[in-house]
Amino acid sequence: MAKLNHIRTQAEIENENRLVEAAKKNPRRFAPLYERYFEVMFLFVVKRVGEEELARDLTQQLFIKAMENLKKYQFRGLPFSAWLYQIAKNEVAQFFRKNKQQRVVSMETHQISDLMEEMDEKNSDEGVRRMVDAFQLLSFEEVELIEMKYFEKLPYKEIAVIYGISVNNAKVKMHRLLQKLKKLMLKDGFPEKKY
Repeated sequence: MAKLNHIRTQAEIENENRLVEAAKKNPRRFAPLYERYFEVMFLFVVKRVGEEELARDLTQQLFIKAMENLKKYQFRGLPFSAWLYQIAKNEVAQFFRKNKQQRVVSMETHQISDLMEEMDEKNSDEGVRRMVDAFQLLSFEEVELIEMKYFEKLPYKEIAVIYGISVNNAKVKMHRLLQKLKKLMLKDGFPEKKY
């Protein structure tokens, strides 16, 4: 599977925007963007829905919506992926609202370790268990923010675009969220899941 390198030069981002502008004029020119981002968006979606076939359908749907709305896309100096993530986030949320299913959270050991290190928490079996339990108490958006920053390694600039907030607001939200997660991990009894 492809992995998106989120740290790109401004020249690469501007070259990509030329592809977007060409696709706006001729939808057949959308193919290079689709090929570049399909696997990345698929991974984003499959981590949330947990089923490959469903993830493929939702990923196809997000690219259909991207093509249909491409003329509305405005270049803001960020990779095209920031806009695609916004559409993907909405497609996944809409799926869960419509089907009233529980959302999947996919966490790998190194990702948990990175997050625990960021929170200055001891990385132990008990700490991991408490983190997994605490995650179940977070809202859909809170889990998604953590996933984007710590699991998908999106920069704050892209997270800000996806949520329609400032970079500083994204940083503040993340700081508060990590504090909340830390407090939840300290509790002995966990109430029922939120989502």
